[in-house]
Amino acid sequence: MAYVVIAKSTKPGNDWLPFFSKLNLMQTVRSLAPLGVKVSLDRVDVK
Repeated sequence: MAYVVIAKSTKPGNDWLPFFSKLNLMQTVRSLAPLGVKVSLDRVDVK
């Protein structure tokens, strides 16, 4: 499963994702992991 976020940010790594979005994503990944679902995160830059 891939989470793709449209973002207008120049911050590197995962620093561009707001704190509560990171927290929510982390909880979702922890819920899906026991089911064998692998999760990836990617960003689509807006110009």
